[in-house]
Amino acid sequence: MFEVAAFACVGVGFLLSVSSRNNKFTTDLLELATRVTSLKELVVVVHGTVGSTSTVENTLLGVFVEETASVKLERMHEIGSATEYRSKTLNRKQVPWYLDDGTARVYVTDYQYARGFYYTLQKYVSTEPVIKDFEHFVSDKEIKFPDYRLSKCQRVLEIGTSLTVIGNAVRDKDGTPTIRHVYEVLDGHIELNRLASDLKIKTVRCENYSLFLTTMGMVFLGVHLLQRD
Repeated sequence: MFEVAAFACVGVGFLLSVSSRNNKFTTDLLELATRVTSLKELVVVVHGTVGSTSTVENTLLGVFVEETASVKLERMHEIGSATEYRSKTLNRKQVPWYLDDGTARVYVTDYQYARGFYYTLQKYVSTEPVIKDFEHFVSDKEIKFPDYRLSKCQRVLEIGTSLTVIGNAVRDKDGTPTIRHVYEVLDGHIELNRLASDLKIKTVRCENYSLFLTTMGMVFLGVHLLQRD
């Protein structure tokens, strides 16, 4: 019992420590962010409404669309069966888009892997009676499909979405202001001072919880070792 509690505390403490370091890294970036009149290779925070001169094909408002499919299957074993869920990305489309704060437009690139980006997307789920996207499973005799209905999910960044973006500010070859190498994307309009303050508070809390849980884990482990003796 003490051994399990020890490893649980140390494990959670380690995760909080990692989270704390990530928050501290973002906080350091925010402290480097500066309001400037001429764009250089600086870390900045920009907020505005998503806009574009075009949209992804077959969508009314999407400037970024990722479609994934998932299916439920049963893998047969000698001792029984096990339910599995498989998913795959069907396609990913995007068009150039910008943030507009009412005074200027700033284009955003290299954003797909930024922290928090997928949390800002609208999610649309549908079911279709097709299995073609998982044909490589059909030939496997050990696999059965209890339900052939395929679930498809679209994640869409829509025009009109209010975002706050942290990234590097540059000008492209045409002189257009651009945010590239995006570090983090947040939903809504968040002021720089509030963002930095919130992250500092989270960092301190994570550090304290990490230290407390790691200490408790070591105590539990010590008790366990003493009981074994």
